[in-house]
Amino acid sequence: MGEINIMDLVELWTIQLILFCQWMVCASAVEMSLPGWMGVGGLPWHFTATQLHLHWGSSEVNGVARTGGSEHTIDGHCSAAELHIVHYNSDVYPNISTARTERNGLAVLGVLIETGDETNSAFANIFNYLGRIRYKGQRVSIPAFDVGSLLPNDLGRFFRYNGSLTTPPCYQSVLWTVFSEKVKVSHAQVRE
Repeated sequence: MGEINIMDLVELWTIQLILFCQWMVCASAVEMSLPGWMGVGGLPWHFTATQLHLHWGSSEVNGVARTGGSEHTIDGHCSAAELHIVHYNSDVYPNISTARTERNGLAVLGVLIETGDETNSAFANIFNYLGRIRYKGQRVSIPAFDVGSLLPNDLGRFFRYNGSLTTPPCYQSVLWTVFSEKVKVSHAQVRE
């Protein structure tokens, strides 16, 4: 799949967080399960949270090396990493397995991440436990924390479009919301 480069802003709905509060997760690599009572509102349907994951590191798109690990770029600029909080359309579909293959089945919140000098305490909740994962499929418990603290301060400015999953099989089932404001983490946190 090629690079996703966002150039223009069109606001269709205002994002509203519903029950983004304390939770317990298990990590498998960098994918974390979320409880079914978390969701996102302000969209045409109710979407229930199911998991979050991170993309980071160098990559290659169409034979061209990229220095950032984000799936999205804004005006051609890649970020160091990107957080995805994945939700499925629970008004229409019984579960994520069914929803992921269907039109309007998923809604993903995308948070672009830049590196700087200061440690981000919200992301420390995740990064501090990644080193404990030694093999594929291993699960690690992470103490409860506020998932909303991973989001940027300004939730009113974002890019929204209908698109696909960024990894195979790339179903065209996602209502993407990518926040304009980037979140910063320290260089050391990303290297962990």
